[in-house]
Amino acid sequence: MWQNRVAPLMDCCSMLKIFELKKDRITEVGVLDMREKNMAERIKMVREMHPEILICNGISFFYRACLLINAIHVIPNVMGEEESVLNEIFGLPKNKFN
Repeated sequence: MWQNRVAPLMDCCSMLKIFELKKDRITEVGVLDMREKNMAERIKMVREMHPEILICNGISFFYRACLLINAIHVIPNVMGEEESVLNEIFGLPKNKFN
């Protein structure tokens, strides 16, 4: 995320927000500080959070392949504000975001 929008490039984003979908509500459960982390550290940090899905705009083939190997589904080429993106991807009406 960058300024509450999906970051332009996953490979060099400064933070990664973790959300959880429960009972038709989306809740932020954490933020990973990705600054000054190399690719291996970034992949390890994401993997340790056990996400099912990673939503991003741009992502390198290598980074995406590493996530897919770890059973993390990647939804690339997504742009927009975090709330509207999450509501649209999960098919929720507006105002289901905490």
